[in-house]
Amino acid sequence: MTVGYTAKSMISASIGEPECTACGVCIDEGEPFFYSPNYVTAWFGINNKYHVEFKMHFYDYPTPSHQFVIYLAADMCPNECIMYVE
Repeated sequence: MTVGYTAKSMISASIGEPECTACGVCIDEGEPFFYSPNYVTAWFGINNKYHVEFKMHFYDYPTPSHQFVIYLAADMCPNECIMYVE
C-alpha cells in the first residue's frame, strides 16, 4: 500500500490529553511521539508545549520528517486525539 501526501506546511500538531489513553499506536510510529513521564498520555518529548486550560500537548511548526509521522499517527489513532493544522 502506498500512501502519498501533498506537500504542505504543518503549523501545529496537538494531542488531546483527555482523549488519549496511551495505547501506544502513535508511539510505535516513532519520534516525535513518546509516553508522557507519568505514562498516562502520549506527548511530543522535547518539542512539547502544554496548555493547562485545554489539557492539550502541542508541537508548533514540526519538522518535515516529523510531519509525516504525525500524519500517519493521526490516521491510525483509535481515539482520534491527534490533530494538526496546515
